[in-house]
Amino acid sequence: MEENQIIAPADIASLQAIIKKANEENTNIILKDNLSLNKHILSQIRSNAIILDLSNMNGLLELDRENLTVSIEAGINFHHFQNLIAKEGFLFPLDNYTSAFTTLGYNVLHGFPAFSKGKYGSFREYVLGLEAVTYDGTIVSLGGKNIKNVSGLDIIGLLQGSKERLAIITKLVLRLLPLPETKVLVITPFDNLQSAIEATTNLTLSGSIPAKLQVVSEHIYPISEVVELPNQPLVIAEFDGFKASLPEQLEKYKEIVKNYCKANSIIISSSEDINQFWLEFSAVICKTLLTASSKVNFSCNVTELQQLLVQLEKRNTPFPACLINGTTATGMFISTENLNYQDPQEWLVEVTTAINSNGGVILNNDSFISPGLNAIYERLLNLFDPNKVSFFAKPNEGGAYIESESDKLYA
Repeated sequence: MEENQIIAPADIASLQAIIKKANEENTNIILKDNLSLNKHILSQIRSNAIILDLSNMNGLLELDRENLTVSIEAGINFHHFQNLIAKEGFLFPLDNYTSAFTTLGYNVLHGFPAFSKGKYGSFREYVLGLEAVTYDGTIVSLGGKNIKNVSGLDIIGLLQGSKERLAIITKLVLRLLPLPETKVLVITPFDNLQSAIEATTNLTLSGSIPAKLQVVSEHIYPISEVVELPNQPLVIAEFDGFKASLPEQLEKYKEIVKNYCKANSIIISSSEDINQFWLEFSAVICKTLLTASSKVNFSCNVTELQQLLVQLEKRNTPFPACLINGTTATGMFISTENLNYQDPQEWLVEVTTAINSNGGVILNNDSFISPGLNAIYERLLNLFDPNKVSFFAKPNEGGAYIESESDKLYA
């Protein structure tokens, strides 16, 4: 085979034939979506690897209005899918910083956390069924739009977040929600990151959960061209729902925020402008991550977020660029060039120590590595990908998964 072929199958039969041939020739396979998010990944791919472009497999197969479900091919662009569904009066809420650049199936396989995770959950609540091709060329169909079709072992859940290690998803059956009557985006600048975190913490503890609640440090700038924003820590909150209930949500937000911030909030009420804002926001986050020298993904209790920042300050650790989901207390600390931190490893140690000392958890592949899990993982690979065709299925001598540069970006 030629070096790093990019192949775009037209249907599942073509994809099956490609995977079977790769198996016979011991050729690695990786989805093309990875290349748009990690420019360094090409250097890790074998010279004869197949890069799969599933963008031709992008058809809407069935929209069941009565049961609020959609059957769709997994190669459709995620953002395009959301717009397509919105025009039909439905919502699929799980957009994230990769939505505009990747396919729907890729997002399910990699299990990216959504901006709206606090209110709307994760893919596990929305994926009712799927079709996939395992790396020995077997086509499997799981679940369906009827609850009675979803029984037995949760193989659907197993494939979600498996990072292409077990199979390639080709079709999905998804649960939809009615499109909210209205939505409003509120952007509030704060003097410091601690105040922004405290405000969002109290908002969450009050029981008010916006559709999206992001805290962004001043190092991630500029965020959008839709509206001119100050170079300060920002709280970005999107509220949606019935028109009658929205004023009450906004009033509660303003009441809490005024205790920590004197600046006026910027309000965007045009759905078109809100969608464009999130598109630009996603692009900025992707660019920040791709140019970062180090990154730490973390999760902690909502009440511990502010103390975590205090700990970093006590350790004289520069506040890195950060993106935090205020409702789930998950996020990323990102070491950017403008911090001028001489030793990235030292920065990682300081940030990790501060997170651990406040009861937080570092989210990466090492978090889930243990002898028992390694054995389970190895058995799954032997079942789904016995010849280790997937680029992501790379065991070391001890059987443990080797973290790739791609995983460091997406963990």
